[in-house]
Amino acid sequence: MRPSPIGPEHRVKEFRSGSPRLDHYVRHVALREAARRHAATFVLSPADDAGKVLGYYTVMPLTFRLTSVEMSGALISHLAVDRRVRHRGHGRRLLRSALLRSVRGPSLSLSGVVVEAPEPALFAFYRKYGFRELVDHGGRLFHFPSAVRASAERVFGPYAEGG
Repeated sequence: MRPSPIGPEHRVKEFRSGSPRLDHYVRHVALREAARRHAATFVLSPADDAGKVLGYYTVMPLTFRLTSVEMSGALISHLAVDRRVRHRGHGRRLLRSALLRSVRGPSLSLSGVVVEAPEPALFAFYRKYGFRELVDHGGRLFHFPSAVRASAERVFGPYAEGG
């Protein structure tokens, strides 16, 4: 199972994370944002049912300030797993894909990877993987890109193309 770009074939109306905010995003906003190229949402589906949504994440470019320095980076937002399939490694799989997708490619000016954690459980999840809180940024955490790939491979295992 590898996350793939969201499309009309995904049955997002069936997705239930337990968070109204995260459910609303995948059902009503993600496909529209992807079409406009404002953000890219990736969906995890089982091999035997490509339309089913087990979880998803969204990644987009971001400019932010760290102390007095303006930085460019990637924002991983809206990471969620359907509550009916939690505790099976799907969140970990989604985060690994999101991290590697964020630091891969031509963006040499990437200063950091930022994640949104609107709920305490998600905040703790990101902390477990080495993210540090961005003070005065309301539920956002940060990781340097130079450490992301090494950290992702140490925590999640060796990288394979398609992530």
